[in-house]
Amino acid sequence: MVYVSAVPSVGYYTRIPIDQQYRVWRTQFPQTIRRFDQPMSRRRLPLFAEHLFKVPNPGAVAPSYDEARRCVLDLLGLSRNGQFLNYFNDEGSRYERQSSAKCAWRLHTSVSPKADAIDMAAQFGIRHQRVSADACTALLKSHRELGGFEYPLGVYEVAAMLYTHPDRFTGAGECLGIICAGDRIYPRHSNHPVVPAFRCHDGLLELVAVRPDRVPPLCCGRYGIATGFTQMPLGLVRDAG
Repeated sequence: MVYVSAVPSVGYYTRIPIDQQYRVWRTQFPQTIRRFDQPMSRRRLPLFAEHLFKVPNPGAVAPSYDEARRCVLDLLGLSRNGQFLNYFNDEGSRYERQSSAKCAWRLHTSVSPKADAIDMAAQFGIRHQRVSADACTALLKSHRELGGFEYPLGVYEVAAMLYTHPDRFTGAGECLGIICAGDRIYPRHSNHPVVPAFRCHDGLLELVAVRPDRVPPLCCGRYGIATGFTQMPLGLVRDAG
């Protein structure tokens, strides 16, 4: 597993202020996203987080979690002028949330149950590179048992983060791909789960599959695992920029 500095560099995309992110979601869902969780936006960041990301509660986007995920992916595709390929865009693919990601999301929403969108401290993948989804998930679980506070993100959260931070995947050449280890997908006619991942090459964004038990080969590009944080232990925080 590769760890970079305690405070990862965010020079590879522009950090959008939290209130501006809220306005983006408020414009898309004016009837359901009305309450800005202001106190949460003044929290301090964990040392390993890059930024605070505004992520809508799924219920403010659509009646079900699956519909909310599809809706945010559709918005992401429109924002990229059609330069987005979703290889799981069919009714036969079945998503499953990992238990740690479910518990973390419940903790977030229980802290601010009336908010239509929450503030999520997260990192876009630069912290966990050259590691499989299974190995990273197991490591984070062992850390949580010792009081850790980090968990893997799923497609819904990462797609929402990409929607408000479009320059995370821009420019020519390859960018660091993002593995969504908080989800497992069972493709049509398959009993073997895969892990969804975003990758981009020459401006074309794709949602593809990687094996959960293996590190993607370098010929397929470089990947990192996106994670979120649920609490800020004393001594492991910094001011949110």
